[in-house]
Amino acid sequence: MNCLISNALLPADYQACGNLVSDNGFLHTRRTLSCFVLLLIRRGCLHITQDGTAYDLHPGQVFLLLPGKEHYGHLASLGPLSYYWVHFGLSGPAGLFPEASLPESLQKSGVVPGGRQPLEHYVLPEVFTLKEEARISMLFHQLLDFSRLDRYHTTPRMRYSLSLLLLELSEEYLASRPADLDGRMPPRFAELLAWMEANYDKPLTAGALACRCGYHPAYLSALFRRHTGCGVLEYLNRCRILASRNLLENPDLKLEIVAEMCGFADEKYYMKLFKRFEGVTPSQYREAFFRKTINRE
Repeated sequence: MNCLISNALLPADYQACGNLVSDNGFLHTRRTLSCFVLLLIRRGCLHITQDGTAYDLHPGQVFLLLPGKEHYGHLASLGPLSYYWVHFGLSGPAGLFPEASLPESLQKSGVVPGGRQPLEHYVLPEVFTLKEEARISMLFHQLLDFSRLDRYHTTPRMRYSLSLLLLELSEEYLASRPADLDGRMPPRFAELLAWMEANYDKPLTAGALACRCGYHPAYLSALFRRHTGCGVLEYLNRCRILASRNLLENPDLKLEIVAEMCGFADEKYYMKLFKRFEGVTPSQYREAFFRKTINRE
């Protein structure tokens, strides 16, 4: 599998976007485009072949169609299908690299992983499964909403909204490969990060986490600063806020319940942290960007 790396100092060249919805039997047309196409599967399974390789894409998966590569549906969808799509080009230099050589390719391209510096490159694999779909889904909602508001023209708002979406995807993809991108990360520490992401709802403390992996608290704090760019409790809270975004998509869950399910004993503290990390309140996040363009062909 290849991975696209491109300089992001200039905004992406937005062309068009939408939401394909099919009740049953959707089969993608055979074609070769001169632009990139990014897909986010929301419901059902999309069967698509690119450059001779067949893919069966499921909800939460992101797929990148490449310019100059033939793609087509190799099997009709069974039952309902829905996915977001956006056509775009890139203004800066871009290259495709085998994913196996990604660490070396990132270094040559000047990408510094680990969250210590702002990301200045798009890093997009051909196919990628999102760990948390809510944030990327919301940004796609925003793109679709702005497209309608701008009367489907290419505007600066569309270009920069698309660029934000691509950068967020790049950040999430790079964050999913910590061991590959920084070989100095101790295996015990990587295991602790994975455990925290699965147990964020428990009443955890920095001391208890240090005991769990057998590290001195000061050493554990240094590891967090080095590999995640933040402290132990801030990382834990980020995990909790990330999990809460998915729960907020359920309008029947009260904020008090969402906070409790994510490990927060105090609803007001949860709301304060959410605003700090996301820039909006949980209620604003829940209500944001749900107007979109829908196509059925």
